[in-house]
Amino acid sequence: MDLLYHVPRRFPEPSRQTQKEKPLSDEIKTPRLRLRYMSEDFLLACHDNEPALAQDLIGLKIDAEWLREKNLMALRLGELHSDVEYAPWSLRAIGDVRTGAMVGHIGFFSRPNPTYLRPYVQDGVELGYAVYPAYRRQGYAVEAIKGLVTWAAAEHGIENFVMATEPENRPAIALAKKLGFEKAAEHVDPEDGLEYVYVLRGRALQQLLNTSP
Repeated sequence: MDLLYHVPRRFPEPSRQTQKEKPLSDEIKTPRLRLRYMSEDFLLACHDNEPALAQDLIGLKIDAEWLREKNLMALRLGELHSDVEYAPWSLRAIGDVRTGAMVGHIGFFSRPNPTYLRPYVQDGVELGYAVYPAYRRQGYAVEAIKGLVTWAAAEHGIENFVMATEPENRPAIALAKKLGFEKAAEHVDPEDGLEYVYVLRGRALQQLLNTSP
């Protein structure tokens, strides 16, 4: 399941950096992965087709699949500029520590407790992810989701997590169920059509937090 795409908005250009960015202190670590925050500078370099600069900024080998995600880059750039507190919840690169490859991306759609989630959960967050084709079926999605959920629960006290997917996306549904998410509702998105809404909370969340990534 990919992060949702929307019509890109105009965004101002952030200050550009020529040196490698220092990783955030809250870089999320799992046994095989590093979930590394995508800064405005990194997103802009990717959006402007400057992969060498982007790779230097993020410290990972960037996959061509990511460089095609222009709409997503534009969306997150606009959100980061308009809401500085969204930054730790925004997109993160999924990096393999053994190879240095960016194997996918993951993040939350908003800060906690957005209005659109309140019919399903209170004080929750919705997550989305993508693992690029060359890296699938290696357990990266499970490990990255566990790492992100554990971080949000431990550092910010989040107790409700949401994932939404199309009914025909059987791999995403199977993964959600494997992690303990339960179907809570069906929703018709104006852009994406019918979606199943899955929620992770309570005992299922505690079980996930008590297992290693």
